[in-house]
Amino acid sequence: MARFEITENIGPEVINSWSGPLSAEFIENYGEVIDVRHYTIHSYQLINKSSNEIGFNIYVSNYINSDRSYSNNFNQDWAVLHSATVPVNSNLAYCDIWNFRYAVIYLSGPQGSNVDVFEKHNV
Repeated sequence: MARFEITENIGPEVINSWSGPLSAEFIENYGEVIDVRHYTIHSYQLINKSSNEIGFNIYVSNYINSDRSYSNNFNQDWAVLHSATVPVNSNLAYCDIWNFRYAVIYLSGPQGSNVDVFEKHNV
């Protein structure tokens, strides 16, 4: 029997894109914007360690400012690719194939809700 892989793990190591409590200021609940243009397979794991329901969104964008940077205008220049609600003391695993230039996570829930999010991007 032949063995082959349909993907190759040449992307960066796992990114811990969120670790800790949510802020009362909604703008502070965005993760770091990640340049994912060289990767097509994207996976996320959210661990909800709080006693609150957590909203989890993945935003993507191909928009580039005139100085070749990404836009901070998440309402206008970004689109929600995935949205989920993670129940109390629960976990979420999400994987998909897509091709955008930038990706960022956004978390919503009561202030102080404790969450960890890990992401991985592969070719």
